[in-house]
Amino acid sequence: MTTAVIALSVVPYIANDSIIKHLKWFIVALPVLGVVLTVFGWVRLKKEIFTMTELKLRHRAFHKVKYNINFYPNRKSGEERNSTFSLHVKIYLASLLVLGVLNIIFLVTIWVPAVIKSYVQYTKKRVLTSLVQ
Repeated sequence: MTTAVIALSVVPYIANDSIIKHLKWFIVALPVLGVVLTVFGWVRLKKEIFTMTELKLRHRAFHKVKYNINFYPNRKSGEERNSTFSLHVKIYLASLLVLGVLNIIFLVTIWVPAVIKSYVQYTKKRVLTSLVQ
């Protein structure tokens, strides 16, 4: 997922100026698709992490009853041990989402207008040069 989001986010920067000139604001659709993919991945991973946590708790309870294995010997009875894995996944996906949104804002406010403006100036200069000759 990360590779796809990054690839979709960098397309406007590596695209030819004439492509941006023709697509104009539609070039922003690819980074928007990257943000949508991040949100979809977040929802999907949230469900998977919940399922994995339930499975882990049941598996460890089974091992405690069947084999008398205590995975958390220092934990008090009834005390929950929260995994940091889900927190790290949330932080990672939130960072990816924020960077994607900031990328879109940058594209819309600075990058695309600058590229279109420079392409128009280049075209005008080329037309004037050809008229003089």
